[in-house]
Amino acid sequence: MEVIKYEDIKDELLSNLKRRTLLPIIGSGFTRNCLSSKGKVPSGEDYRLYMIKQLLDNCDLTEEEKKTIQKQSFSNVCNIYFELTDANLRKQYLRDNFTGVNLEENKK
Repeated sequence: MEVIKYEDIKDELLSNLKRRTLLPIIGSGFTRNCLSSKGKVPSGEDYRLYMIKQLLDNCDLTEEEKKTIQKQSFSNVCNIYFELTDANLRKQYLRDNFTGVNLEENKK
Protein backbone atom coordinates (compact mmCIF):
# COMPACT_ATOMS: atom_id res chain seq x y z
CA MET A 1 0.00 0.00 0.00
CA GLU A 2 1.26 3.43 -0.89
CA VAL A 3 0.85 6.19 1.67
CA ILE A 4 0.26 9.61 0.15
CA LYS A 5 0.67 12.75 2.20
CA TYR A 6 -2.20 15.19 2.17
CA GLU A 7 0.17 18.06 1.44
CA ASP A 8 1.22 16.38 -1.81
CA ILE A 9 -2.33 16.28 -3.20
CA LYS A 10 -4.01 19.14 -1.31
CA ASP A 11 -4.31 21.52 -4.28
CA GLU A 12 -5.70 18.82 -6.55
CA LEU A 13 -8.25 17.73 -3.95
CA LEU A 14 -9.42 21.29 -3.30
CA SER A 15 -9.72 21.97 -7.01
CA ASN A 16 -11.79 18.83 -7.54
CA LEU A 17 -14.00 19.63 -4.54
CA LYS A 18 -14.71 23.12 -5.89
CA ARG A 19 -15.63 21.69 -9.30
CA ARG A 20 -17.74 19.00 -7.61
CA THR A 21 -15.87 16.29 -9.46
CA LEU A 22 -14.49 14.52 -6.42
CA LEU A 23 -16.35 11.51 -5.11
CA PRO A 24 -14.66 10.33 -1.93
CA ILE A 25 -15.25 6.60 -1.80
CA ILE A 26 -13.50 4.29 0.59
CA GLY A 27 -13.76 0.72 -0.51
CA SER A 28 -15.16 -2.12 1.48
CA GLY A 29 -12.75 -3.28 4.09
CA PHE A 30 -11.06 0.07 4.77
CA THR A 31 -12.02 -0.03 8.44
CA ARG A 32 -12.35 -3.80 8.74
CA ASN A 33 -11.03 -5.08 12.06
CA CYS A 34 -10.48 -1.57 13.43
CA LEU A 35 -11.58 -1.37 17.04
CA SER A 36 -15.01 0.13 17.52
CA SER A 37 -16.96 1.16 20.61
CA LYS A 38 -17.68 -2.45 21.61
CA GLY A 39 -16.13 -4.69 19.02
CA LYS A 40 -14.44 -4.57 15.64
CA VAL A 41 -15.70 -3.27 12.33
CA PRO A 42 -16.80 -6.22 10.20
CA SER A 43 -16.29 -6.54 6.47
CA GLY A 44 -19.34 -6.93 4.27
CA GLU A 45 -18.90 -10.69 4.31
CA ASP A 46 -18.40 -10.73 8.09
CA TYR A 47 -21.65 -8.80 8.49
CA ARG A 48 -23.49 -11.08 6.05
CA LEU A 49 -22.38 -14.13 8.05
CA TYR A 50 -23.41 -12.44 11.31
CA MET A 51 -26.89 -11.72 9.93
CA ILE A 52 -27.23 -15.30 8.69
CA LYS A 53 -26.25 -16.65 12.12
CA GLN A 54 -28.81 -14.39 13.80
CA LEU A 55 -31.50 -15.58 11.41
CA LEU A 56 -30.62 -19.24 11.88
CA ASP A 57 -30.40 -18.98 15.67
CA ASN A 58 -33.36 -16.71 16.37
CA CYS A 59 -35.98 -17.12 13.67
CA ASP A 60 -38.46 -19.90 13.09
CA LEU A 61 -37.25 -21.09 9.69
CA THR A 62 -37.70 -24.34 7.83
CA GLU A 63 -34.65 -26.37 6.93
CA GLU A 64 -35.12 -25.33 3.30
CA GLU A 65 -35.25 -21.64 4.25
CA LYS A 66 -32.09 -22.05 6.31
CA LYS A 67 -30.26 -23.59 3.35
CA THR A 68 -31.53 -20.91 0.99
CA ILE A 69 -30.52 -17.99 3.24
CA GLN A 70 -26.95 -19.23 3.44
CA LYS A 71 -26.62 -18.97 -0.34
CA GLN A 72 -28.06 -15.44 -0.63
CA SER A 73 -26.18 -12.27 -1.52
CA PHE A 74 -25.48 -9.56 1.05
CA SER A 75 -28.43 -7.48 -0.18
CA ASN A 76 -30.88 -10.37 -0.01
CA VAL A 77 -29.70 -11.41 3.44
CA CYS A 78 -30.12 -7.78 4.59
CA ASN A 79 -33.70 -7.71 3.37
CA ILE A 80 -34.55 -10.92 5.19
CA TYR A 81 -32.65 -9.86 8.33
CA PHE A 82 -34.38 -6.47 8.49
CA GLU A 83 -37.76 -8.11 7.98
CA LEU A 84 -37.39 -10.84 10.62
CA THR A 85 -35.22 -9.40 13.41
CA ASP A 86 -35.84 -6.90 16.17
CA ALA A 87 -34.97 -3.29 15.26
CA ASN A 88 -33.38 -2.62 18.66
CA LEU A 89 -31.00 -5.57 18.29
CA ARG A 90 -30.05 -4.44 14.78
CA LYS A 91 -29.36 -0.90 15.99
CA GLN A 92 -27.29 -2.18 18.90
CA TYR A 93 -25.09 -4.24 16.57
CA LEU A 94 -24.54 -1.20 14.35
CA ARG A 95 -23.72 1.02 17.34
CA ASP A 96 -21.34 -1.55 18.80
CA ASN A 97 -19.46 -2.26 15.59
CA PHE A 98 -19.64 0.89 13.46
CA THR A 99 -19.33 3.76 15.94
CA GLY A 100 -16.38 4.98 17.95
CA VAL A 101 -14.01 3.48 15.40
CA ASN A 102 -10.33 3.97 16.10
CA LEU A 103 -8.43 4.19 12.85
CA GLU A 104 -4.92 2.86 12.68
CA GLU A 105 -2.29 5.56 12.14
CA ASN A 106 -1.69 4.67 8.48
CA LYS A 107 -5.42 5.02 7.77
CA LYS A 108 -5.63 8.51 9.19
